[in-house]
Amino acid sequence: MKKRLPFYLKLTPVLLVLSLLFIAISFLPGTHKVALAAHIPPTPTPAPTPPPGTPWLLENYAQTTCDVQGNPSFELVTYYGVWINGTWTRPITVSITHAPTGATSWPTYTDPLPRGSSNGIGGVTELAVQILGTTPLGTYTMYLVATDGKLTQRVPITLVVKTICATY
Repeated sequence: MKKRLPFYLKLTPVLLVLSLLFIAISFLPGTHKVALAAHIPPTPTPAPTPPPGTPWLLENYAQTTCDVQGNPSFELVTYYGVWINGTWTRPITVSITHAPTGATSWPTYTDPLPRGSSNGIGGVTELAVQILGTTPLGTYTMYLVATDGKLTQRVPITLVVKTICATY
Protein backbone atom coordinates (compact mmCIF):
# COMPACT_ATOMS: atom_id res chain seq x y z
CA MET A 1 0.00 0.00 0.00
CA LYS A 2 1.39 3.33 -1.06
CA LYS A 3 1.70 5.93 1.70
CA ARG A 4 0.08 9.28 0.86
CA LEU A 5 1.88 12.54 1.60
CA PRO A 6 0.16 14.86 4.05
CA PHE A 7 -1.59 17.86 2.50
CA TYR A 8 0.86 20.44 3.92
CA LEU A 9 3.82 18.68 2.28
CA LYS A 10 2.08 18.87 -1.09
CA LEU A 11 1.41 22.58 -0.57
CA THR A 12 4.96 23.51 0.54
CA PRO A 13 6.58 23.40 -2.96
CA VAL A 14 3.76 25.56 -4.36
CA LEU A 15 4.25 28.18 -1.63
CA LEU A 16 7.98 28.11 -2.17
CA VAL A 17 7.61 28.73 -5.92
CA LEU A 18 5.12 31.57 -5.32
CA SER A 19 7.42 33.19 -2.76
CA LEU A 20 10.36 33.08 -5.15
CA LEU A 21 8.20 34.53 -7.92
CA PHE A 22 7.12 37.48 -5.75
CA ILE A 23 10.70 38.13 -4.68
CA ALA A 24 11.88 38.07 -8.31
CA ILE A 25 9.12 40.49 -9.35
CA SER A 26 10.22 42.96 -6.68
CA PHE A 27 13.61 43.25 -8.43
CA LEU A 28 12.20 44.01 -11.88
CA PRO A 29 13.03 47.51 -13.19
CA GLY A 30 10.34 50.06 -12.50
CA THR A 31 8.68 48.16 -9.64
CA HIS A 32 10.40 50.24 -6.99
CA LYS A 33 12.64 53.26 -6.66
CA VAL A 34 15.91 53.33 -4.79
CA ALA A 35 17.67 56.50 -3.68
CA LEU A 36 21.31 56.48 -4.61
CA ALA A 37 23.57 57.20 -1.69
CA ALA A 38 25.85 60.18 -1.78
CA HIS A 39 28.54 60.07 -4.39
CA ILE A 40 31.63 61.24 -2.57
CA PRO A 41 34.62 61.12 -4.87
CA PRO A 42 37.79 59.40 -3.72
CA THR A 43 39.89 61.74 -1.66
CA PRO A 44 42.62 63.13 -3.91
CA THR A 45 46.19 63.44 -2.84
CA PRO A 46 47.95 65.76 -2.24
CA ALA A 47 45.46 68.35 -1.04
CA PRO A 48 45.95 72.03 -1.88
CA THR A 49 47.54 74.05 0.88
CA PRO A 50 45.85 77.05 2.51
CA PRO A 51 46.69 80.40 0.90
CA PRO A 52 49.33 82.50 2.71
CA GLY A 53 47.86 84.14 5.80
CA THR A 54 44.94 81.70 5.93
CA PRO A 55 45.25 79.13 8.75
CA TRP A 56 42.91 76.59 7.17
CA LEU A 57 41.25 75.84 3.85
CA LEU A 58 37.86 74.23 3.19
CA GLU A 59 38.61 71.82 0.34
CA ASN A 60 36.44 71.75 -2.78
CA TYR A 61 36.12 68.20 -4.08
CA ALA A 62 33.16 68.93 -6.42
CA GLN A 63 30.65 66.66 -4.65
CA THR A 64 27.44 65.69 -6.44
CA THR A 65 24.60 63.56 -5.08
CA CYS A 66 21.26 62.42 -6.47
CA ASP A 67 17.86 61.84 -4.86
CA VAL A 68 14.79 60.23 -6.44
CA GLN A 69 11.74 62.47 -6.39
CA GLY A 70 8.80 60.86 -4.61
CA ASN A 71 10.77 58.41 -2.50
CA PRO A 72 9.89 58.08 1.20
CA SER A 73 11.58 60.74 3.35
CA PHE A 74 13.98 58.26 4.99
CA GLU A 75 15.44 57.54 1.53
CA LEU A 76 15.89 61.23 0.69
CA VAL A 77 18.93 61.82 2.89
CA THR A 78 22.29 62.37 1.23
CA TYR A 79 25.68 63.12 2.74
CA TYR A 80 28.44 65.56 1.89
CA GLY A 81 31.97 65.17 3.25
CA VAL A 82 33.89 68.05 4.81
CA TRP A 83 37.64 68.24 4.21
CA ILE A 84 39.71 70.94 5.88
CA ASN A 85 43.42 71.48 5.37
CA GLY A 86 45.43 73.39 7.97
CA THR A 87 45.24 74.24 11.65
CA TRP A 88 42.37 75.99 13.39
CA THR A 89 42.57 77.44 16.89
CA ARG A 90 38.86 78.19 17.19
CA PRO A 91 35.99 75.68 16.86
CA ILE A 92 34.65 75.38 13.30
CA THR A 93 30.93 75.14 12.60
CA VAL A 94 29.79 73.68 9.28
CA SER A 95 26.44 74.12 7.54
CA ILE A 96 24.72 73.99 4.16
CA THR A 97 23.05 76.96 2.49
CA HIS A 98 20.84 77.34 -0.59
CA ALA A 99 19.15 73.94 -0.10
CA PRO A 100 15.81 73.37 -1.87
CA THR A 101 12.69 74.68 -0.11
CA GLY A 102 11.70 72.46 2.80
CA ALA A 103 15.08 70.69 3.03
CA THR A 104 16.84 70.24 6.35
CA SER A 105 20.51 69.61 7.07
CA TRP A 106 22.57 68.60 10.06
CA PRO A 107 26.16 67.61 10.90
CA THR A 108 26.58 63.88 11.45
CA TYR A 109 29.69 64.04 13.65
CA THR A 110 31.04 66.61 16.08
CA ASP A 111 29.57 70.10 15.84
CA PRO A 112 31.34 72.36 16.17
CA LEU A 113 34.68 70.82 15.29
CA PRO A 114 37.02 71.39 18.23
CA ARG A 115 40.38 73.08 17.73
CA GLY A 116 42.65 70.88 15.67
CA SER A 117 44.34 70.27 12.37
CA SER A 118 44.02 68.14 9.27
CA ASN A 119 46.01 67.60 6.10
CA GLY A 120 42.89 67.87 3.91
CA ILE A 121 43.10 64.21 2.91
CA GLY A 122 40.66 62.66 5.37
CA GLY A 123 37.21 64.10 6.00
CA VAL A 124 36.79 65.81 9.37
CA THR A 125 32.99 65.52 9.40
CA GLU A 126 30.03 65.28 7.06
CA LEU A 127 26.69 66.96 6.64
CA ALA A 128 23.39 65.25 5.91
CA VAL A 129 20.71 66.87 3.74
CA GLN A 130 17.14 65.62 3.65
CA ILE A 131 14.77 66.89 0.97
CA LEU A 132 11.01 66.56 0.65
CA GLY A 133 9.55 63.92 -1.65
CA THR A 134 7.85 66.77 -3.52
CA THR A 135 11.06 68.66 -4.28
CA PRO A 136 10.88 69.66 -7.97
CA LEU A 137 13.11 67.82 -10.43
CA GLY A 138 16.30 69.68 -11.21
CA THR A 139 19.88 70.43 -10.30
CA TYR A 140 20.47 72.46 -7.15
CA THR A 141 23.72 74.22 -6.32
CA MET A 142 24.09 74.44 -2.57
CA TYR A 143 27.04 75.63 -0.50
CA LEU A 144 28.95 73.87 2.21
CA VAL A 145 29.99 76.61 4.64
CA ALA A 146 32.65 76.41 7.36
CA THR A 147 33.35 79.19 9.86
CA ASP A 148 35.41 79.64 12.98
CA GLY A 149 33.71 82.97 13.72
CA LYS A 150 36.58 84.95 12.24
CA LEU A 151 37.16 83.20 8.91
CA THR A 152 34.30 81.87 6.76
CA GLN A 153 34.76 79.75 3.64
CA ARG A 154 32.29 78.06 1.32
CA VAL A 155 32.45 75.57 -1.54
CA PRO A 156 29.70 74.59 -3.99
CA ILE A 157 28.05 71.16 -3.76
CA THR A 158 25.42 69.78 -6.12
CA LEU A 159 22.16 67.94 -5.52
CA VAL A 160 20.35 66.42 -8.49
CA VAL A 161 16.67 65.46 -8.07
CA LYS A 162 15.54 62.97 -10.75
CA THR A 163 13.01 60.24 -11.32
CA ILE A 164 15.87 57.71 -11.59
CA CYS A 165 19.40 58.20 -10.29
CA ALA A 166 21.20 55.62 -12.44
CA THR A 167 23.35 58.38 -13.97
CA TYR A 168 23.65 62.00 -13.07
